[in-house]
Amino acid sequence: MITVHKAARQHPAQANRTARPAERHGAAAVVISLTAVSEACWADLTTSSGATVFQGILDQGLSRTWRERRKVTLQLGNPGAITLTVSGKSRTGLGPEPVTLSLAPGQTRSG
Repeated sequence: MITVHKAARQHPAQANRTARPAERHGAAAVVISLTAVSEACWADLTTSSGATVFQGILDQGLSRTWRERRKVTLQLGNPGAITLTVSGKSRTGLGPEPVTLSLAPGQTRSG
């Protein structure tokens, strides 16, 4: 299910991403932040339509943050190694097994 890559890579679509209309006008968003605390963690963030937002490894000590206006799916290959913050609420200790989380603007919990 999870394939580990050597280093975090930015999806080409992210490099030249321009603000969508909703972002320019302050529409609701889910803010997702990952910090690899104790070890590297593989992460895959996709939109509900299946488009890849991010796929790669967060090496220990690295963080990534995304602001999404629509529902997204986050897969983590080593969830116990990271701190996950969703719209200001942090979670740790997500266990040793890979997890898949559905996250959306206005959502109060993940899972």
